[in-house]
Amino acid sequence: MFDISKLTKKSRQPSIYLCGPQLSAYIQSACFTVYGKKHRAEKMPDFNQLLMITSLLLAFVWTVTCTPLSGYRCPPEYTHNPHNDYCLRLFTERVNWDAAIRRCSENGDSLLVLDTPETINWFKTLRKHNPYWAHDDNIWLAGKRVAKKWRWTGRVDGPLLYADWAVKEPNSWLIWTKPFCTMTYPAPKFTWDDNRCDHKWSYVCERPGEAYSLN
Repeated sequence: MFDISKLTKKSRQPSIYLCGPQLSAYIQSACFTVYGKKHRAEKMPDFNQLLMITSLLLAFVWTVTCTPLSGYRCPPEYTHNPHNDYCLRLFTERVNWDAAIRRCSENGDSLLVLDTPETINWFKTLRKHNPYWAHDDNIWLAGKRVAKKWRWTGRVDGPLLYADWAVKEPNSWLIWTKPFCTMTYPAPKFTWDDNRCDHKWSYVCERPGEAYSLN
């Protein structure tokens, strides 16, 4: 298993695509940040000024990032991952790992698999910088320890080859009598941990991207 935390900083700069319902939230956050830093001692702009600035930023970001591939591959409630053309949806309700697997399957999806350095880094950056995904909770992944080895159970059925474990993780070898599954921590690190599968956390479902019409 390769730990991507050993990669150089240069290789850990994935792009973020904000072409779903999360885009407006991101723009609003950006406006607040800009005015919070540059105009702390000044009167906040009126509504018309904010509306104009927001519209300009929205148009700019849409033009730069929302290509047809990234903008129309997923339903509105999903976020497109351009690295593998999959659509992700966050569920904040806490359930155990088996329930997360089952609920994703009921929607025709599968529990999130992060099986390449690109998808691992993209998802981490998404959670760091997109307000919609900045969820302060652990999130289940589709990895599970089977016969003392880590494997994916989802769209990938095979060994876990890449990982982003937190320091001193995984440590489930200390307790072999319980099933353990993979999850990601919340801010600030968003690294991985092995956790008992009967614990309850949020989860992310994914489905393949396909041509999608907004009409």
